[in-house]
Amino acid sequence: MKPDRRKFLGLLGSAMIVLSAAGGFSGCGVAVATWIQMGLGLINTILPTIPSLITAFQGLTGKGLTDAQVAKLTSVFNGAHDLFSQALTFVQQYQANNDPNLITKIQDLLNQIKTSLNLQQLLADLQVTNAAVVSKITVVVNSFIELVNDVLIILPSVTPTGQVHAKRVSEAQMARLKPEAWAARFNGALASSKGQNAEVEAAFSNVKAVPVTQ
Repeated sequence: MKPDRRKFLGLLGSAMIVLSAAGGFSGCGVAVATWIQMGLGLINTILPTIPSLITAFQGLTGKGLTDAQVAKLTSVFNGAHDLFSQALTFVQQYQANNDPNLITKIQDLLNQIKTSLNLQQLLADLQVTNAAVVSKITVVVNSFIELVNDVLIILPSVTPTGQVHAKRVSEAQMARLKPEAWAARFNGALASSKGQNAEVEAAFSNVKAVPVTQ
């Protein structure tokens, strides 16, 4: 074997060892740095919208929502905020040390969010009669679930042996997974749900998603 070829194969072998040590990432899909940055961007975009949503619901006390309904919505969205915050922390930790166990924890948290934001169950529990308020709740919950599913799309899978495998994501999917794309969809959906209830629109006037890119 020629010296140059031996040198090349040696470097290639070293690179494979380094890659394996960095969390066992393999497969053809979203690069580690890419899914981390997109995940951080999506979660950091949704987190600031939650306090403004809670304020909007609280502003509708006696104007489409009862005290009990506001308390329920506040609890649900505070819970979602806490779960998103935990997921953000785990993504940041994975960025620092590539521990495959963190990916499983992120996935579990995202699935918990989907369970807590079950629209059908939430509306059944709330029994809201104001159509304009129901419309806003529906838009918000559907948009949040969409973001959770977006993060799950790019989240790598982990084998029982701890190998991390990239997800295959098309260019079209990558484009819609950008934080600015989600924010535009959220803001557009919230705006399109406008009805004839001026009090509801006034309460939600300051609710807007602002994309955060990493």
